[in-house]
Amino acid sequence: MLKQRLLTALVLAPAALACVFLLPLPWFEFFVAVAMVLGAWEWSRLAGFDGTGARGLLGSGSACCWRPPSSRAPGYRCRR
Repeated sequence: MLKQRLLTALVLAPAALACVFLLPLPWFEFFVAVAMVLGAWEWSRLAGFDGTGARGLLGSGSACCWRPPSSRAPGYRCRR
């Protein structure tokens, strides 16, 4: 089990660092939103939600409540 966790960390850590330093802001916000929804999905299983319906509702609800930081910044213009 420890070997699997270490291999996962060796794959995900460089990917996360690349996202933080290389992605433009809108793509980074999307990356954060996806990570948040996946975290909510996993947390719902730990919290004891049964079935994929309840877990999916929690994940989609957290995605609907999240608003990217760039939409809150006054005067922010997304560069294209």
